[in-house]
Amino acid sequence: MIPLPVAAWMWRRLRWGFVLIVGWIIVGTVGYLLIERWSWFDSLYMTIITVFTIGFEEVHPLTEGGRAWTLVVIAVGVMIVAAGASYLAADIASGELRRLWRESKLTQDLNRLRDHYIVCGLGRVGWQIVLQLRREECSFCTIEITDRHCDELEAWGIPHQVADATDEDALRRAGIERAQGLVAAADSDAVNLLVVVSARSLVPQLNIVARVEDPANEPKLLRVGANRVLSPTVRAGQRMSQMLTRPTVVEYLDTLLYREGESLPFGVEEVEIASTGTLNNRTVAEIDTEFPDSRGPTVLAIKPSGKDFILQPRGTQLLHSGDLLVAVGYPEELAQLADLCR
Repeated sequence: MIPLPVAAWMWRRLRWGFVLIVGWIIVGTVGYLLIERWSWFDSLYMTIITVFTIGFEEVHPLTEGGRAWTLVVIAVGVMIVAAGASYLAADIASGELRRLWRESKLTQDLNRLRDHYIVCGLGRVGWQIVLQLRREECSFCTIEITDRHCDELEAWGIPHQVADATDEDALRRAGIERAQGLVAAADSDAVNLLVVVSARSLVPQLNIVARVEDPANEPKLLRVGANRVLSPTVRAGQRMSQMLTRPTVVEYLDTLLYREGESLPFGVEEVEIASTGTLNNRTVAEIDTEFPDSRGPTVLAIKPSGKDFILQPRGTQLLHSGDLLVAVGYPEELAQLADLCR
């Protein structure tokens, strides 16, 4: 099905050709009426098969005047059709039709997104974020001011805007009102700050993660609305030192969080307890009763709304609406735990 914007564009480009061809069919029909004294239908039929050079046999034998008029109808009709076809072919060759078709498809894809993530900036850090979100099969779209990585994203079916992420219209088009989170991963702290300001002004409750190059700018990004700020340089240094001093711990956490290649039989997830959830106002120990055929997932930590983490919670710890559970377990157990929390 041709997208509506593409159909509208084609109509705007070809409407005069359409008007001319219809007008010429009317003129040709009147010509046969006057010259050959045929009926309206016979005259119209003869004009159409002549203009479009179909080559059917004449409706009636033609007089000399009729044959002369047929030559005129053919010549003018072919010129009009050829002009329209060449006009359309020039637009197709210029890439205009393909560009419009891609934009229409992008708009449709973006409008379908719900509870997704928005990645702003596709430099080295931003591209790694894209690869990780894709591995985890998350729903997301990207905004990058240049056209880098466009071919890969299009091949993967990931909606991608070539636009300025600080532009509120670009953020709205990315469905920021329906998004679950946004990451500002541009190479510039100034750009990331503007992205955070724009996103926070549009959706006050949005979860925003920002990249920072200069650690001195971290407080500024937090003040303007970022929930989390990360310096790739600082974090890389911390991780490398931990690989030296705690290699087994780092390997274990990487196994849980950064799964590559084949899917692992277990993982770690976070789930929020809703007011309507089965686990609301129940204890941690009661989670096991919901898994009679297995041990069930292990709750590593609880983060009550607005409070610090409760690490290694006791079985008597009461769960409340708004609490976030961090649990490790098999995929089917984690999925069942998420259902119990909803």
